[in-house]
Amino acid sequence: MPYIPLLILAWPFIEIAGFVEVGRQIGVFATIALTLATSALGAALLRHQGTALLADMQRSLRQGGLRGSQLGHGALMSLGAFLLVLPGFVSDVIGLILFLPPARSLVIALLARNLNVVVVSERRAGTVDLDPADWHHGEDSSSPNAGDVRRLPPPSDGKPGND
Repeated sequence: MPYIPLLILAWPFIEIAGFVEVGRQIGVFATIALTLATSALGAALLRHQGTALLADMQRSLRQGGLRGSQLGHGALMSLGAFLLVLPGFVSDVIGLILFLPPARSLVIALLARNLNVVVVSERRAGTVDLDPADWHHGEDSSSPNAGDVRRLPPPSDGKPGND
């Protein structure tokens, strides 16, 4: 990964070289028009594909779970659209490649080799805010949980603060 800072520093020069070469091949006005067209395409793709992906993610959440690959695909599509909106032909090519599902799957697989993901799901009914006088430590010092905080039963209507 030591090459990433060098790539970030070299990126503007790579894009400028791309502009010069494309401008030499097709002309200045066509180069400007192509740059504007790819920016518009990126915005349209982000709106269309992003909306569809969000709907799919919401449907998955309602059915009981969201796969990590869906999040990865969504993030890479957003990155692809962002790269299309940026001026530059190298970023446009990378952005277009990221809109291809097999390319996104490959990138996710390459990234997943180096990631350890831990998903923790905790559901709480609400927050309990106790004053120091409302709680006390365990009284039996021989129990294995001595010193643990004991929880008070909830109020009769189930809403905090109505006792």
